[in-house]
Amino acid sequence: MPVQYRIYFQNDSVMVSVDSTLVELLAFRLGKYPHSGEANLAVQRWLGVAVRKRFGHLVNKNDPVEVWARLCLAEAVLGNR
Repeated sequence: MPVQYRIYFQNDSVMVSVDSTLVELLAFRLGKYPHSGEANLAVQRWLGVAVRKRFGHLVNKNDPVEVWARLCLAEAVLGNR
């Protein structure tokens, strides 16, 4: 089941859907208990920082932000292969 997060850029924000299992694993890596409000906020912040750091602080209308978020999340949890 996917989980939705909003990623904020300097010029816009985008809603993305990511895998809930990977979100839970990331929450554990961040030292948070999954499904808690604290974990939700930590994962959202982490996703935003990871995407902006890798792909830039500005977003265009047709940029694949959801793909970027999924890539960053998968690499953080599963490793860079």
